[in-house]
Amino acid sequence: DVAGQTSVFLIQARDAAGTLTTGAECDAVVLNRTNTQVQCESYEKLSLLPMCVYSSPDQPEGESCTSVPCAHEDKSVACEFAADVVGGSIDITDLGAGLYEMAYTPTVAGEAHIALTLGGVAVATFARTVTAAAPAAAYSTVEYTGDIVAGAETSFTLRMHDVYGNPVDILTSANDALVTTAFGGSALSVARGSLPGSYQLVHVFERAMTCLHCLQVMYGGATVLGSPFSVSVVAAAVEPSATTITFASSSRTVAGVPTALVVRTHDAFGNPSSCGDSCVVVQMVHYHAPDTPTTVTYLEHQFGSYAVQYMSTVA
Repeated sequence: DVAGQTSVFLIQARDAAGTLTTGAECDAVVLNRTNTQVQCESYEKLSLLPMCVYSSPDQPEGESCTSVPCAHEDKSVACEFAADVVGGSIDITDLGAGLYEMAYTPTVAGEAHIALTLGGVAVATFARTVTAAAPAAAYSTVEYTGDIVAGAETSFTLRMHDVYGNPVDILTSANDALVTTAFGGSALSVARGSLPGSYQLVHVFERAMTCLHCLQVMYGGATVLGSPFSVSVVAAAVEPSATTITFASSSRTVAGVPTALVVRTHDAFGNPSSCGDSCVVVQMVHYHAPDTPTTVTYLEHQFGSYAVQYMSTVA
């Protein structure tokens, strides 16, 4: 069965002798035993109190997390639990002469159990396997929080669902329906995540910036919920070889007259980057009189920019 698609069954009510009987009310309920995984950090939002199975090697399997839900130092650890939930709708029509038509529309992927009653008495239970419907961009999400460092791999979390919220695998075969673009038009690499229907979109930003609509994720021509969104990229650590020096006027210095210059620090990608007030040290050495003292004064420091003034008394 596929979530959202209706299956029709014909039910015959018979007595012990095998004769069709009439007059009894026929009813049914469907329950799904779902094996669900959630991140520990999001588990407290759930109302169920399951047994958790940790994937972390230092955590024993089957440890109960009912007292402190998913308590674990590593918040990336996934909890797995099982629960019975109502997994769809059932409509029964009495056709007369002991015949009933049951229309079953599942909504929850997994193993479904339909319990049938006749005249209030349980008469049968049968299982159905339900698969998720097609991926739906409007019910899927992409998200990322925090700053991004230039030059570092950044993972955005994509969660694909159908219209009923079931996780959907989109990497089972070649799939051109997923389109991801980041600032500058470059595509993001896609890797399967630790949870069903979750994927990691990996990209490296080299330009420090805050850009609007910087990440675009689409599926089947529709925009995934949360996309496009803005990201903030901060500069990487200072790269000494990328440092520049600019003189205020010219490189000619007059004895006794202060000369101003500006030192600008950058990361390896050319982004202005700061290393604090004391990381830039300017030493002025006279070529012909190296032992002659030269006065160096630090006037001002702004992010990645250091104003320096020096004066020599020897021509």
